[in-house]
Amino acid sequence: MTDSTTITALVTTHLLRLEDEGRAAATMDTYRFAAGKLESKLGGVRVSEATAGRIDSAIRAMSKAHGPTMARQAKTILRGALGIAVIAGALDSNPVRDVSPIKSKTPRRVHDHTLPTSCARCSSRSASRTTARRTIWSTRSRS
Repeated sequence: MTDSTTITALVTTHLLRLEDEGRAAATMDTYRFAAGKLESKLGGVRVSEATAGRIDSAIRAMSKAHGPTMARQAKTILRGALGIAVIAGALDSNPVRDVSPIKSKTPRRVHDHTLPTSCARCSSRSASRTTARRTIWSTRSRS
């Protein structure tokens, strides 16, 4: 492992380590898929060329092309892979640390569970419980 090692080779090494550590098969499949997408953005880049700006640009491009979830997964993979380079002494610090956070395209909905009709999921759940109670009471009163 040197500063001329490609990021793709580091990612492969990182994924093998994760597999050896016993990560779930589904997690590994997800990471491999994200790594494949990441290769098109940073495949030929060497460790010595891995700057926060270059990685940030690649992650932003991934977010636009494949969505924020895929970009977050790629960032996670890169953080681990370039962590190997730091441990080996090829990098002084991990440039992924300085990459800005990836925001979702749409903000999450906030549920106010204090009001019975604040969200469709909660109101339908409340309505089904009320119907179930009515059904129980009506069958008891008939007997």
